[in-house]
Amino acid sequence: RCDQPANFSASQLTCNMSQALNNTGRDMWLNFHCWHDADCAKCGNSFRVFHDHHDDWGSTSSTIDFLANNRQPFWGPDPDYGWPDADFIYTGGEGCGSHSPPGQRCPGQSEVEYVSEFSIWAIAQGQLVLATDPRNMTAFMKKVLFNKEVLDVFRDVSGFRDVVMIPSNTTPPAPGPVPAVCSVALKKQISRAACTAHASFDCVNGSQNMWTDDGCRGEFTCNGLPTTCDVDNAGRHTCDCGGSDDQVQSWLRPTADGGGAAVLHNPTDSAADVSVTFADVPKRGWSEQTSIHVRDLWVHKDLGSMTNKFVAKGVPSHGSVFVKLAQLHA
Repeated sequence: RCDQPANFSASQLTCNMSQALNNTGRDMWLNFHCWHDADCAKCGNSFRVFHDHHDDWGSTSSTIDFLANNRQPFWGPDPDYGWPDADFIYTGGEGCGSHSPPGQRCPGQSEVEYVSEFSIWAIAQGQLVLATDPRNMTAFMKKVLFNKEVLDVFRDVSGFRDVVMIPSNTTPPAPGPVPAVCSVALKKQISRAACTAHASFDCVNGSQNMWTDDGCRGEFTCNGLPTTCDVDNAGRHTCDCGGSDDQVQSWLRPTADGGGAAVLHNPTDSAADVSVTFADVPKRGWSEQTSIHVRDLWVHKDLGSMTNKFVAKGVPSHGSVFVKLAQLHA
C-alpha cells in the first residue's frame, strides 16, 4: 500500500498482480497486506493481517491480542489460499545490524516470551517466517524452531478455521459501578493517522470499552487504566479499557487425529494458573465426563489423563504451556 497510485484501490492492485503472476504459468507464492475482506483469500496465498511485528514484548502482546480478537471467516485454505501472516517471529533475537557477525544476536525478549511468541504463532496463524539470524543457532533457538511436536500442530491445517481463544480473568473487577460517563486520553500515538479525541477515538459510556476510527492506533488511558488500542484495519474498532493483560488465555484448535491442541498463555505480570476445559475444544463434543490424555509439547512429557479440564500451575509471567489432547476410549 506504499505510494498507492490514484484511482486504484489496494484490492484492485493486488488482484491485478495476482492475475499477472498466474498468467506466467509458473508456481509462485504471493504475500501482501490484506484489506480485510474475502477477496484477500482469492488474490494471494498469504497476507499480512496486522502492523509490523518488532522484537519486544509490547509488540508481541499486541499482535497476540489481534490474533485473538479479529479472526476472519476467510482465514484458511480457500481452497489453497488464505493464510494470515502476523509478520516475522524473532525467536532468539534478531541480528545486530545488517553486517552482524555470524551468530550474533540482540534479543529484545526473554526466552519465556519467545516461547510464547512461537506457541501463539504456531497455533493461531498461517505461516512462520523467521526474522532471526539462523547462522550458528543457540541451543535455545534449536529447541524452539525445531520442535517437531509443535510444528506438527502447525502443519495440521484441518482445524485452522476453528481456532478459538477463551480468556479468563485473573483479577476481580474493580469495585463499584461502571461509570456512566467515561474518559479516555491519548498517551502515545502509534499510527501515522492522527488520533483526535472524540473524532478518531473515544470511550463508550456505560462500559469498560473504548473505540478508535480513521486509522488511529495508540496507547491510551481509559477510565484511569492503561489501554493499548492498536488494530490496523479500516473502520471502527473496540478495545477493552485496561486491555487483556489481566486475563489468562486458553488457545484451542482441533486436530485431524480426533484430538486437539491448546496453548495456555499468561500475559499478566505475575505467575498464574491457566486451564483448558475440554468441552471448549471446537468440533470435539467433549463433556465434563470426558477423559483426556495430556502431553506437554515443550518438555516432551506425558502428563497423564484428566477429566473435564487440565490446569497448568504457575505459568510464568508472559509464559505459555503447549499441550496436545487425546481422548481416552474405554
